[in-house]
Amino acid sequence: MKVRVYFILFIVGFTCGNPSVVWGETGRRSNGVSVQVERVGGMAHFEFQGQKQWDYQLKKQNNTMTLTLPKLSGDSLALIEGFSNILIEKINVDNEHANKTTLVIMLTDSRVESFDYLTQDPNSLVVDLFVENDDILADIKEKQKAEQLAKAAPPKSKTAPKGNRKPAFAEFLTVNQPPKQPKNQGPLPLTPEYSIDQLFDFGNLGGNSSFSDSDLEAKVIEAKGNIYLRFPLLKLENTHLQELQSFHPEYVIRKSFSDENKQARLLLNLFNQRSFAAFIKAKKIFKNTFPTSTYDEILSYVEADTWVELWKMNKRPEYLTKAMDIYKMLIERYPNSRIAERTLINAGLLAHDVGEYFVATKMLRRYLKNYPKSPFNNYIKIYLADSLANLNNFEGARVAFDQVIDADERDTAAEATYRLGDIYFLKQSFRRAERSYNEALEKYPRYAERFPNALFNKAEAQFNLAEYPISLESYKKFFKKFPNHPYSAYALTRVGEIITLLKDDKRAAQGFYNESFFRFRNSMGGTIARMRSLSQRFKDMKDQELKTAIAEIREREKAIDLHQVDEFAAFMISDGFYGRGDYLEAANTLINYFQINPKPVNIKKFEKRISRAIAGEVRHLLKKGKVVEALDIIESHQKSWLSKSRRVDVQFFRGLAYEKMNLYDEALESYGRIQKRMLGLQGTKEEKERKVFEYYPTFDELNLRQAISHYEKDEKKTALSLLKSIKNISALDPQSKVDFHFTLSRLSFDSKKYGDALKTANLVDSSAIEDPEKREKFNVFLSEVYEKNEMFDKALSILEKFYEKFKGEQDQVYVLSRLFQLYRSKGMTEKAISTGETLITEYDGKYNLDKERYYLGELHFNANNEKEALRTWKDLTKKSMWSELARNKQVSGEWKNDTNKKIERIPAMAK
Repeated sequence: MKVRVYFILFIVGFTCGNPSVVWGETGRRSNGVSVQVERVGGMAHFEFQGQKQWDYQLKKQNNTMTLTLPKLSGDSLALIEGFSNILIEKINVDNEHANKTTLVIMLTDSRVESFDYLTQDPNSLVVDLFVENDDILADIKEKQKAEQLAKAAPPKSKTAPKGNRKPAFAEFLTVNQPPKQPKNQGPLPLTPEYSIDQLFDFGNLGGNSSFSDSDLEAKVIEAKGNIYLRFPLLKLENTHLQELQSFHPEYVIRKSFSDENKQARLLLNLFNQRSFAAFIKAKKIFKNTFPTSTYDEILSYVEADTWVELWKMNKRPEYLTKAMDIYKMLIERYPNSRIAERTLINAGLLAHDVGEYFVATKMLRRYLKNYPKSPFNNYIKIYLADSLANLNNFEGARVAFDQVIDADERDTAAEATYRLGDIYFLKQSFRRAERSYNEALEKYPRYAERFPNALFNKAEAQFNLAEYPISLESYKKFFKKFPNHPYSAYALTRVGEIITLLKDDKRAAQGFYNESFFRFRNSMGGTIARMRSLSQRFKDMKDQELKTAIAEIREREKAIDLHQVDEFAAFMISDGFYGRGDYLEAANTLINYFQINPKPVNIKKFEKRISRAIAGEVRHLLKKGKVVEALDIIESHQKSWLSKSRRVDVQFFRGLAYEKMNLYDEALESYGRIQKRMLGLQGTKEEKERKVFEYYPTFDELNLRQAISHYEKDEKKTALSLLKSIKNISALDPQSKVDFHFTLSRLSFDSKKYGDALKTANLVDSSAIEDPEKREKFNVFLSEVYEKNEMFDKALSILEKFYEKFKGEQDQVYVLSRLFQLYRSKGMTEKAISTGETLITEYDGKYNLDKERYYLGELHFNANNEKEALRTWKDLTKKSMWSELARNKQVSGEWKNDTNKKIERIPAMAK
């Protein structure tokens, strides 16, 4: 079922950003299953959490749905029992069973459907209630409204007497009501439980005062790299045309007995019965039979009106063209007809309504010329001005509006003032348009309800001027005043885009995108919101969900009739991959588009996005320690996309890669080139732009990397000097802070300033070190620092944990050697001997272990285990210092033994 498909896609990430959310057991650990309840328009969403494995059952019979699931918590029970919406009359809870809760959901209509499924991370049971289409929802609302009226039982009012039928032409231009909403683009109504303010907490979004000038400048630069579709101008609906067409002339053919008369009356009867297809066929036959009929004028008017009615039914443009051709012919052929005036206005306004502005201009000018004293001329000038503006004759349009304003007829003057801003908007003079709309709102505030174009178009003008906080306020005002207007879909979508830009709050933005789509699902604004929503949620999607989402974006792209929508769709998919961390997919999406469309409108934006994705992949690989792969990526794109952007960060990443490969001369050469280039960019506009679009390093970061490279080259004075040049240590990222303090501590250690080394090393949070190898290297160093500061227990603790963690996984000769020496120096003889034996056993022959072998033998010797001592010393390198020491030890030991034996042979009296 189609409805289910898109609803599932929506609900995957629905909780990200919807303000209308209530949780059971909020803020503390639940003793049972907790529930989240959400309302969106007329739909209901239940999400149960608290189980790793779900055992549940969902059944539906007529208007009753039964859900049995694990035991609900106390707060959740209260929340469920109090919940209702347009689809749910009430929920009864059976909680008597020890391990189960049964929810009996009384539905307001048997056509309410459900969809249940399980999610992971977190493990949740989701149950969604919805209806197939808006018509069913409308039926439910009407039914509930009728029931409420019946309960209220108001007294019956007297039937008002029918007024006289209005004349065909008189006063048709006096009504100007708010535009009627297209049936296929109507919003889902807000449920009675929630007001606009409850659904959208606009107050938390912030205004212009929330941002500094530098912050706003950065946001403007960032926006230049994004693609924002230009939303269409909100054009005021031609309500005068609707009024005119509701008063058709009464076509009458007097009865006679000729065949011509009979057939003419038959044609008129077919029109009155709305048998339009039959009329068109019969009219052709009539024309062939009576080519010069006396009924030609009236039947031609009827034919034109027929084509208009057919056009209204299916919007085929050729039908309207035929109607307009006939109207023009009638005006030329019968200029003195009693309905010529009505025909001129009808044809002119109809042409204006469908965007045939050249024809409209011609017809409306003719009307003004033929009927200079008409009381409707100010209205005609309004539509003439609008037609001229759409033909880019902005000066002619302004003159026409000024004439209406100067006439000072209140209704027409107000409308002309409100429409004047549209001229400047079409001219793309957005600042002048903004001023014009403000002037209209200030001069005629009571007309704001009738002319929604002022608020929306002003917001869009401000957005195009990159005044994002101000435009945000204007979109908010438009939505609050016109929550059900079709353009509110655009307003909600733009609000989501702006808060993503200004606050990087994708969660809040998601709520506005979701509401735009579900309340205006058939509109372009809602469709754009859906595409943005899907793109933002790529990160959390599984592979199949991702594939489905991409296919949906591609499909929805076809429904948007706006300039550059194909580029927009490509950006949405690429940005989704980028947010997901699939940087190469992000780049390839745009590269593939570029290959098919080699000259996109936003070519510079494409180049920046592609190079950004490549840089993201390089950075990601370096973090993972995949240095060679990172360099391969740089080299493979160096002469193509990277050459176009010449990103500073890619050059910096190249230096990092060399540094990680211990190629310190090459690293320093790269860092030197970057530093020179950054000095040349300092204070320029390009530097500001690069800081927004790149992982742009600071001079402190650059000095740090150079300091580390110089240290590793044993150029310690230069390293220390560079570390001292770092001005803002607190602004460094966590990994750079680690590198700074680690290197500074090593410099102090090398200078035998062990107290300073310890003090600096203690500033490092080893758990924050991302690279496991670097983390262990630091910990081993820290043990040395503890040892030099005679904190032997801490030194031993680090080394023992290290040895146990990597036993059998890596070479640990250094760790075992240090453990052996520490145990020996602390008099822990048994551990020292055990560790020494392990060291000799595992690494004998691989390393020169004479020192450790000597001291191990000494431990045996001092324990009077001469046999083990001699066995240990036997393999010492001949004629080395350690072999000489061992030999002396043996000699002194033999002398001692001989002396003791001699003493024992002395007679007791002599002793």
